[in-house]
Amino acid sequence: MILQNLPLYNFNNGTFMIIIFALVCVGLVLALFMFLGGSPKIKDQDKPEEASTPLNKQDKIDQTEEQK
Repeated sequence: MILQNLPLYNFNNGTFMIIIFALVCVGLVLALFMFLGGSPKIKDQDKPEEASTPLNKQDKIDQTEEQK
C-alpha cells in the first residue's frame, strides 16, 4: 500500500534542465545576431590620403596614365 503513494517520476529536474537549455539557445542566437550585425564602419579621418591611394600595381599605372 505504501508503494502506491511513491511517485515513479518527477518532472522538476527535467523542467529545470529544459529551461536552462532554452536560455542557452536564446543567448547563442543573440550572440550570433550581435556578430552578424557588427558596428557601423567609421572612416579613418586621421589619414584621408591613404583612402585614395591605389591598392595594386595596375591601379598605380592607370593613375599615372590619367595624369599624363
